[in-house]
Amino acid sequence: MFNFPRIGLIVTAALTLISGGVRAVEAANGEIAHIADTWATLKYLRDGDPRRLAKALDLEQEAEALARRQPGSAEPLLWQANILCLTAELMHSLGSLDKVNKARMLLEKAEALDPGSSGVQAQLGSLYYEVPGWPISFGNGGRAEMHLRRALEIAPDDMDANYFMGDFLLQKGHPADAIPYLEKALAAAHAVMPTTIVEGRLQEIAHALNESHKRANPR
Repeated sequence: MFNFPRIGLIVTAALTLISGGVRAVEAANGEIAHIADTWATLKYLRDGDPRRLAKALDLEQEAEALARRQPGSAEPLLWQANILCLTAELMHSLGSLDKVNKARMLLEKAEALDPGSSGVQAQLGSLYYEVPGWPISFGNGGRAEMHLRRALEIAPDDMDANYFMGDFLLQKGHPADAIPYLEKALAAAHAVMPTTIVEGRLQEIAHALNESHKRANPR
């Protein structure tokens, strides 16, 4: 005979576990959203803040702690790498190289955890074309293009993947080729809810697109 009370206990326990799991995911997503929003505020809205670097370094620690709590998740590593790149940008010193080296290591770890993440691929690509090449650092145009094309294969309409590809082509002296990617990035940015991240990226896309048109059609 079926033991209905026992089945009830099992169902109740399962629902409790599911509910707990959902709450854990929601909490994790909330932490990542907070880190992303703080990163965007520091990157785009705090240009004159004398404590900007100190706040970015504090955010590094917060992101590192989140990544330790979620060892199997790629997204905390992605944001940890983003923050390291921001602090490297703000430091203006040789210490910046240590930051970008660590960022690459974290992104490679994130790639191993989630090779299908367009965000990880796009960020790796941007890192490879934005840092200096040998003998100063690991910058490499070929690797940059490989990661950026992989990001676009995964998510052809993604804002960041198209922006970074367009910016890469612009920096490499191919402004006419950059324009379609930047226009697609602009359309993608206008199609989503405006946030600090999106508004900041919109400014970068618009600047790169304007520069591409000027270089492609010099007067």
